[in-house]
Amino acid sequence: MAKSAVDDIWRYKAYHLNKRDGLSDVIKRSAYFTKWIVRHRPIFHVRTTGLKVAFDEEDASLFINEIFAFHYLSLNMIAYDLKYKQLMVNAEFASNILYDLHYRRMSGDALIHIYNIIRNGATGESVVERAVNLKGEIVI
Repeated sequence: MAKSAVDDIWRYKAYHLNKRDGLSDVIKRSAYFTKWIVRHRPIFHVRTTGLKVAFDEEDASLFINEIFAFHYLSLNMIAYDLKYKQLMVNAEFASNILYDLHYRRMSGDALIHIYNIIRNGATGESVVERAVNLKGEIVI
């Protein structure tokens, strides 16, 4: 899994960046590690199975690899990029991204964009430059 992520990062640097000798940034590392963590699912939680075992929709261990990957992003952004003590996204966004990581196959490039939006939000930068409501009023 780690080799696959490192290979992806190397390919990105080799084919898409002007400065190939530099370190990749935290967003690219986190995106490619996330891609491979959710694809290979290296963390496995043993469960009791059988006809009499009830399925628990609230069982967070079903998303253990996705939670780990998102936690990896948070820790890397805090330590290397933002210099914050804590980074927390709102519950609805977290739920949606964990669902998508679990049930959808997201490319590394898509994750780079999503993670950049998170970083921009944490630094106070918005991807929305201007918003006009239906009455024609500028709201942003």
